[in-house]
Amino acid sequence: MQVLPPTAEVWEFKMDKLLRSSFSTDLLNNVDGISDTEIKDAWTEAMSVFFRPDQLTDNRQKEQLNVSEQIRGSIDNFLFPGMMSIQVSASGHRFSRSAQDIARDGVDGILVQFWQNGQLVNDRGRQGIDHTQSGDIHLVDFSRETDVFSSDFNTYNLLVPREVLEDTVNLDTHHLKTLSGNHASVRLLRRHLFELHHEAEHMSLAEGQAMVDPTMALLKATLSATPDALEEAKEVIDRNLLLEIKQFIDKNLSNPHLKPDLITGSLGLSRSRLYRLTEPLGGVQTFIRNRRLRRAFQLLVLKGTEINSLAKLAYGLGFQSEDTFRRAFKTAFGMSPSEVKARGMLSYKDYYEGKVDIASRMETGDPLYRKWLSDLFC
Repeated sequence: MQVLPPTAEVWEFKMDKLLRSSFSTDLLNNVDGISDTEIKDAWTEAMSVFFRPDQLTDNRQKEQLNVSEQIRGSIDNFLFPGMMSIQVSASGHRFSRSAQDIARDGVDGILVQFWQNGQLVNDRGRQGIDHTQSGDIHLVDFSRETDVFSSDFNTYNLLVPREVLEDTVNLDTHHLKTLSGNHASVRLLRRHLFELHHEAEHMSLAEGQAMVDPTMALLKATLSATPDALEEAKEVIDRNLLLEIKQFIDKNLSNPHLKPDLITGSLGLSRSRLYRLTEPLGGVQTFIRNRRLRRAFQLLVLKGTEINSLAKLAYGLGFQSEDTFRRAFKTAFGMSPSEVKARGMLSYKDYYEGKVDIASRMETGDPLYRKWLSDLFC
């Protein structure tokens, strides 16, 4: 049998960084002499600590889930002190853990999966069929047998020891349980899993250690929803929820109906909680207005040549009238939109053509000009 190249599985040891391992079948597809069977064996080995992956053989299932014919998969792991963050992307599979697998690997943990893309199907026979959709959280107890199948997918996962959760969460009821992505707490948890994994490569060991307790607090609060767990996770929940509010506002700046009712209805929040979270920002209405003005400022500087109508810009950012926009802009920046457009077009062009040193330019001129140059380029 062909000996797989050392690049098939990559381990990264970096001083004062989290331990990382990764594997991708893409690394093997271009290696001469390696068969599909050998690639499948390599993928099975890479996944064996979690599941036994098998290709779907039921044509009806494959057609229903639109499964790729070619074997492909990648797995990326970061080892934190006391937990593991895992990203898996693969073609449709059947995933199983038999009693023999459980006895052999001895892994006794809980796998928390955020299904970013794809669908997981758990056929429970007479008890019905459970579906995990994109945006949902799915839980797997590694001490219990598992047999599920999926479409092509991408997941962000967290593997945690059982003892971390069992004091606050009834794990007997959570095996193969799906938590709907429609719930606010699930949205917060899945955002955290996504960002935790993508920021892990930049973390020091100390930063990784510091992330464990807040991650566990948020996980416990999502799974148990008990008063003690919620209180412990309050800071993490509030921080993530405020981030979700900010991102929702930024995505909907052009909507003239962007008001508290739209935000609370879309994110599943109470009005009082929205007001409490945005109070440090000056209140939700003030934050919306400031973000709209900021976006207008950036557009005038970066795309001034394409903006022929301030009225169109104002309405496009949700302002009720051009006059309202002009007055608010002048109050916020001390200059009219036309002045910012004129100065911004010149400075932006000069900056990218290398004709102006922004740092030295900021040493001269009026303070407001220096301020918005600093905001834009620094």
